[in-house]
Amino acid sequence: MPHNILTKKVLFMETEIQEEQGRYTYWKWRVLVSTMLCYMFFYCGRFGLSICMKPIMNEFGWSKSTMGMMVSALIISYGIGQFINGGLADRFGRILMPIGAVTSCALNWLFSFSPDIAPGIATLLGITNISSVIFATMAVVFACNGYFQAMGMAPGGRLISNWWVHSERGKAMGFYTFAAGMSNVTVFLLATLCADRWGWRAAFRYPTLLMAVVAVAFYFMTKDKPEDAGLKSRQEGTGKKRGSSIEQYVECLKNRNFVLASFSIAFHHVIRWGLLSFIPVFFIEVVGWKIKGAGFVSAALPLGMAFGALTGGYISDKFFGGKRANVIAVSLLLCSICVFIMPVLASYTVSHPETGKIFSVAMLIVSGFMLYGPIAPYFALPADLLGTQNSGTGIGIMNAVAYGGAAVGTAIIGVICDNYGWNAAFIYMACCGLVALILIKLIREDKDKQNQPQRVT
Repeated sequence: MPHNILTKKVLFMETEIQEEQGRYTYWKWRVLVSTMLCYMFFYCGRFGLSICMKPIMNEFGWSKSTMGMMVSALIISYGIGQFINGGLADRFGRILMPIGAVTSCALNWLFSFSPDIAPGIATLLGITNISSVIFATMAVVFACNGYFQAMGMAPGGRLISNWWVHSERGKAMGFYTFAAGMSNVTVFLLATLCADRWGWRAAFRYPTLLMAVVAVAFYFMTKDKPEDAGLKSRQEGTGKKRGSSIEQYVECLKNRNFVLASFSIAFHHVIRWGLLSFIPVFFIEVVGWKIKGAGFVSAALPLGMAFGALTGGYISDKFFGGKRANVIAVSLLLCSICVFIMPVLASYTVSHPETGKIFSVAMLIVSGFMLYGPIAPYFALPADLLGTQNSGTGIGIMNAVAYGGAAVGTAIIGVICDNYGWNAAFIYMACCGLVALILIKLIREDKDKQNQPQRVT
């Protein structure tokens, strides 16, 4: 009898464990898929400007230099937001994503109404140059929007890290960065349809409503950690945090290899934001396509980026033995070559419209794949070079430097376009890719020191 009771108790415990594991598996996938869907619409709040840049320039008589400054205002505030919101995500959790999406939606609507509001502001301030007030109003609103747009990536990444253990986290983050790439595809398609049918203002209104609704639904579909769903935590111990926050920042900045990697990604982001911001305008002006055709073809770029993000980290582990710099360098070289020959392909497209369009789509997919292939390896480097205890601080610094470089680089692209033409702008972006390549090849990845925390003095 005691033996039967013991057997039943063991079977009951095994059943309980299996049920617990089943519930945990269900919840971790529910969280991952919900977070991916939420972030797939997040870019609707900031990349609509890429599609609508040409009609805005036409309406107000602005140059590409002027539009480049507006994009830079967004990038700067977005970089600041990334730096700050990573810490806030540790404290407040996933609630930041719907807050950011809803506020960004409201600011996008305000951006679309800015040309109507600006004349009243000009009258109130006694300013006669209405165009400058319209630009200032739109730039300030868009800069504020950048900060709230930065409430997406870090909180979502933290949420996934809470649910996916270390041995599976790389796969989960690969899916998440894939969703980030697909977010660009989503906004390019939605913004193009809205702008083509109802004008550029609609591209900042209707897609952002969808972004806000999905983000609110995401909040109710997820939990911050397993314990909130009545499950046991699966997380491993992360070790004792050593030193103050300031000491951790200083320790990161003292690491030569990390600093080189951060400046490398800054030049990489010049290409990223340059292409995403200006490629639709390029096709409209050079090839002569309407906004609908340019927007749909341009969507091939982020499509390639999505698949590049999904595979870059895997390739660095599988074929490069964990040497991140090597896969980054190869991707940068191939991306620079693609960027360099884009104007040549555009000239071919003008004379051969049908085949040229096919080649343009193929080139943009390949360019996007190579452009985003380094993203996962780049953001794996802080843990490799600084140790896991300083990796969060390192990612924050790297993101800030990346968007600082993008802000300056995007403004320069606008100036080059206005003064020297599109060919010079693409040569400039290709050169930025080569500089990024040189910087990343200067780092020394010591496998014996990977994942070892740096000592804080």
